[in-house]
Amino acid sequence: MCDAIRNVLAGADPSGVTLTTRASASLDERREQFDWVRPGHTAVVADDSGLTWWTFGGLHANAGIMAAMGPMLGGSKVDNLAIKLDPDRADAASVRELARRIARCDAESMPQPSIAEELATKLKFADCLPETVALGIAAARVSDPEGIAGVVNEPVDIAYATQGS
Repeated sequence: MCDAIRNVLAGADPSGVTLTTRASASLDERREQFDWVRPGHTAVVADDSGLTWWTFGGLHANAGIMAAMGPMLGGSKVDNLAIKLDPDRADAASVRELARRIARCDAESMPQPSIAEELATKLKFADCLPETVALGIAAARVSDPEGIAGVVNEPVDIAYATQGS
């Protein structure tokens, strides 16, 4: 789904969909705001609000990547499309290096995403499970090694956008 969003922002027309005039105008406006989007590429985008790595990777892939970012991370909120970066500790080159490092990792050696801890407390019968078992189950549910591999093996572009992009 996230990849389809990226492709539509990059100019692909949704197949089998007839857009109203208002929807078409809105889509054109979004495409102008995201004119740096290219299919099959992630992008580190600098704008007035900071620095963001637009992965279009999905929630679980982004959560897994965020767990490996350390001080490069600029926020803790997991998002389907993007990861906030600390502009004082991250740039396109460091994101590219991180992507190369993650690409060489075994999925088992990746740090556990923070969303696994929250999910572990919400599991049915979580109170009856040892904490480590609940956490292991939750981590397995939010694991997305294919999504992570997809993101880290794509080229990382750099873009500068005006506010609102």
